[in-house]
Amino acid sequence: MRCALALIPILTLAACGDDGNSCQAPVDETFDNGTCGTAVRLTGEFVDWDTDATFCGINAATLAATGTGGTSDGSNPNGRFDLCTPDAEQGTLTVTEPTAMSECTIPQSIYTTPTIVYYQQDVIKSGALYSARSITDARKATFFNDVVGVPFDGTKGQVFVHVVGTPRDITLDAGHAGVVAIKATAWEPGTSGHEVFFGNVEITPSGTAVIGTSGCAVGVGPVPVLAGTITNVTLNLL
Repeated sequence: MRCALALIPILTLAACGDDGNSCQAPVDETFDNGTCGTAVRLTGEFVDWDTDATFCGINAATLAATGTGGTSDGSNPNGRFDLCTPDAEQGTLTVTEPTAMSECTIPQSIYTTPTIVYYQQDVIKSGALYSARSITDARKATFFNDVVGVPFDGTKGQVFVHVVGTPRDITLDAGHAGVVAIKATAWEPGTSGHEVFFGNVEITPSGTAVIGTSGCAVGVGPVPVLAGTITNVTLNLL
């Protein structure tokens, strides 16, 4: 695979990676590190599973980055959060979900499915917006049965991929029950969209699964997969 080099406003040029689909991340020259000092600022949103159909932020969740320089932040009503992550290649935000009913889902329900956000410094500094999701208990049953096509399996992992850039097929090397995506506002079967979800992912001995795609992408590679847990990942497709 060859990358054609082109001028990209406010970004340095991306270079091809050795694995055929990852790239050396372009750096957003306007990246604002805020007050994070030697840590790295991560801003993003934590929103409801079906927010494309009707926007719904998850309010009063706590997202925390552990390690030197890591901080935590509570999400706003629109789901936005702003915190510092350790100066490391990658890490995980632990998420403590609100105990109150969602104020904007129909029906109202609570979020109890364990959720994490897996981040990579290259993706952050490329200027990609981190967007993570969780699903209410009421929606989980209908989503898995009606959309994924199988019941939720608490012994398996769940991998949600937010795609920045022009969508193309996303892959996961671990076994899974089904793949669905959002191309416009609704979930449907498929591997290409601005959101892609792999349901009931097999837990491997390494506790990880490898996300891939064709062409240049920042953020592909192994991601943590935990039983009964939603792992949120953001990719920047170049």
